[in-house]
Amino acid sequence: MTKATSFVAIFLVGAMALFLGEFLVTAQVKCNVMELSSCVPAISSSTPPPPSPTQKCCAKLKEQEPCFCDFLKNPLAKPYVNSTRAREVLAICGVPFPQC
Repeated sequence: MTKATSFVAIFLVGAMALFLGEFLVTAQVKCNVMELSSCVPAISSSTPPPPSPTQKCCAKLKEQEPCFCDFLKNPLAKPYVNSTRAREVLAICGVPFPQC
């Protein structure tokens, strides 16, 4: 299994766990790691994505920003949100990494 395949598998397991009822509401945002699915191509590859997926990804990162501390506490979502590449994508999108 490749690193990218492992990453996607971890992401999907985490997303399913959240989808099955562990949604949190923070600052009127429905926290849902599935909302970050548009960021998977940018995070799982070192190649910059085309502009339109990046815009959608950045918009979702900004929307879900209040939820990052909760995502980092979830052992299934943490590898997705806390990876080196995820931090790079946050920086590209102008979203600060959470200080929880």
